[in-house]
Amino acid sequence: MEQSQSLEFLSKDFSKIDSHLIENLVQLLDEGATTSFITTYQRDKIGPLEENQVILIKNRYNFLKRLSARKEIGRAHV
Repeated sequence: MEQSQSLEFLSKDFSKIDSHLIENLVQLLDEGATTSFITTYQRDKIGPLEENQVILIKNRYNFLKRLSARKEIGRAHV
């Protein structure tokens, strides 16, 4: 699953959150930023997102990445 697909799923799952904020958050997560760093120092990129929202999105994004990796492994063995 490409990042664009993950962003699409996340935007649907968290439809009340502006998609550009989700995109910014995913970019920060891919760069290795921690939840604490993001919620403390990256307010300009995540806007009004609270720490609990960041954690929910992060967990869902990590799930989607793991799911994608498992699908690729399955395809390689077929």
